[in-house]
Amino acid sequence: MARAADAGHRWIKSYEGLDTADIAALVSAAERRGLGVMGHVPTSLRHEQSLLPDAQHLFGVADPGDLGADTVLCRSTDWQGVTDRRLAEVVRHSLAHGLAHTPTLVATEALLGYRDYESARRAARTGVLPPLYADRLWHPRRGFPVYRGIDDEARLDRVAHSLRLKLRLVGLLHDAGVTLHIGTDSQPFTVPGQALHAEMRLFARAGVPAPEVWRTATSGAGRVLGPGLGEPALGTLAPGAPADLLLYDTDPTARTDPSEGLKAVVTRGRLYTRQDLDAALDADRRRLRRPLPTLLGRIGSARVLRTTDFSF
Repeated sequence: MARAADAGHRWIKSYEGLDTADIAALVSAAERRGLGVMGHVPTSLRHEQSLLPDAQHLFGVADPGDLGADTVLCRSTDWQGVTDRRLAEVVRHSLAHGLAHTPTLVATEALLGYRDYESARRAARTGVLPPLYADRLWHPRRGFPVYRGIDDEARLDRVAHSLRLKLRLVGLLHDAGVTLHIGTDSQPFTVPGQALHAEMRLFARAGVPAPEVWRTATSGAGRVLGPGLGEPALGTLAPGAPADLLLYDTDPTARTDPSEGLKAVVTRGRLYTRQDLDAALDADRRRLRRPLPTLLGRIGSARVLRTTDFSF
């Protein structure tokens, strides 16, 4: 913990295998060093048992006994036993203990791409990643073991059901004044950057007003990241703040699609027009589909699937 603080880190992320006493000790030690704690509610615990200051992915909302298996897929989507009463319990508990949530709704929504895997595989957003992701690692029959068979209609119905409940829960948490953070995850068909935009749109679907969605994604995120990463906080327009800007032709906070109306980006002292950005993306798509990168991707993905346990 001391090494993490001395190195300038601001957060500690907790994962699995912890009990309530372990989590309490971790949070206490982190607070003494001025560090925040976020992470996963362990599989064996409910949200109210963990007392994680910032729980990710809405793990712990579904009862551990309802999970078909101890995998990230089941933990994300086996919400068949979640009731309105359970959602209200999570809201009350979060308020009572000052707990925040990073729901990563997009990680669930993106799984619905398996209703039409071929279309999702060929989608423009997927094209900015090497083909090995959609063609091999995310394949519903030959990809990561945990996702094999996910294109079964019954499984996808559970995915859709869990997303509806998660949207309702985020709306309830927001209305109650619980702190929410916008974040994403590395799951099938979640593409870095674009997934954050999708998460903003999902927050709006959950009932969070567009201006609040923007504040959460900009100045709110900057405050959470803490000092040492830019003062004033990231995501603000003020002297001394990082000069990274998005330039729009109309007020972007009237909607929650960050790509709509975008005219230019300023980052690290350079201006990039929308035309510059689109041309760079097109060039990346062409480069990633050249014969050599494609071949290396096939070899690399085959090795990953053969030698690594991705049944988490």
